[in-house]
Amino acid sequence: MGTFGNNQMIQIKSGMSLSESFANTVKTGSFSSFMRATPVTRVFGFIKAIATIIDVVLNIFGTNESPELLEIKKLYQEMSERFSSVDIKLRDLASQITWTTTEIQFGLVEQNINSNFEQLQHIYNLPLTIKDIEKKRFMASFKSTCLNCASNLFRGTIGTDTIFTGSILKKAITAFKYDRRKSQNFMIGTLQLLTKAVSAELMYDRFEYGENYFQFRQVEWTARIRNVTDLMQSVDQEVVSKWYDQASIDIDDLSVKHNGLSNQNFSVILYNFLQEKYYWRDWLVIVYNPIWGIETHINHVCDGYRKYGVHGRNVAIATVDKSKPSINMKESAEIIMKTGYSSCFNSVKADTVYYRIDVKTRTCSLYGSVGAISSNEDVWLQGPSERLIHTPLRYGKYTLQI
Repeated sequence: MGTFGNNQMIQIKSGMSLSESFANTVKTGSFSSFMRATPVTRVFGFIKAIATIIDVVLNIFGTNESPELLEIKKLYQEMSERFSSVDIKLRDLASQITWTTTEIQFGLVEQNINSNFEQLQHIYNLPLTIKDIEKKRFMASFKSTCLNCASNLFRGTIGTDTIFTGSILKKAITAFKYDRRKSQNFMIGTLQLLTKAVSAELMYDRFEYGENYFQFRQVEWTARIRNVTDLMQSVDQEVVSKWYDQASIDIDDLSVKHNGLSNQNFSVILYNFLQEKYYWRDWLVIVYNPIWGIETHINHVCDGYRKYGVHGRNVAIATVDKSKPSINMKESAEIIMKTGYSSCFNSVKADTVYYRIDVKTRTCSLYGSVGAISSNEDVWLQGPSERLIHTPLRYGKYTLQI
């Protein structure tokens, strides 16, 4: 009679925890941490857990379910819920991609993989009286609908198969306009889907051709999944590298979309958008009326943009990587206070005030921005408190910020 030993239960619980890792990675945005934590080993720990469960169940005589099997069925329900949360996210993201008529629709591939993976789980999740029937149903379903599912998804991910006309990962990141969070979630969802596909394929091979062939294919798939995870990390870095050009496009798009908003409301929307999409950077957003000439405004921004007179307003944006140390607030306040007094005189022009500000503020290794803007031009600033200090808005002739 098939039974589950203590070591087997430990290995099964560890393997099935992969579903929790997938779900938590999407929920918390911890893609980089997940990829550093040996994902290939985790995937095959999961596959081994499924194989162990099915081995024991198929060797059980009778219909009585042991406490261990009941516990495994509970683990299955938890696993299904976690897988489902990632599947839903993947489905939503995939719907945002335009698939050509010559490509296999991603949704069809996903449907076939999920259907056959679920059928495989029925061997141990449904009553023991029908376990052999469920095995036959899985074999028939897999043979007729999914013999090439895992390979097609792998080649489509890597970009070596014409059914997707290039890597679906590269297709996804352009469709998402280099949104890093969306791209990461799509990749985690794709890796989860590939894990299911490989699980089903290897179990089919084991049933059909025996243990030796199963072990041979497992070695082959280990190398393939390592290629996939390596590519995913490379794609993630590609997305990061596109931030400057893409952010400029995003700023223009938002300026058009929210052309009718007040400067204050637009500054909040733009700042929140940039902080959320490009979350590994800190941002300073300055929005004010469209004015011209250095006698009324002058800004120095690091790694940013100056979009003056665009869609009815002026926008100045600076950005730094979050790893950059914060500015010295005490020293910065003293600089502002020292310069601010001279900005009160009506005869003083903006560029004169600007060049009285300590020259070190224009050093990008220390500061992200510095500027002087006429206070009468509906000026609004948004930025993290540890990186921004400015004179009170609409107080004095000029608003100074560093």
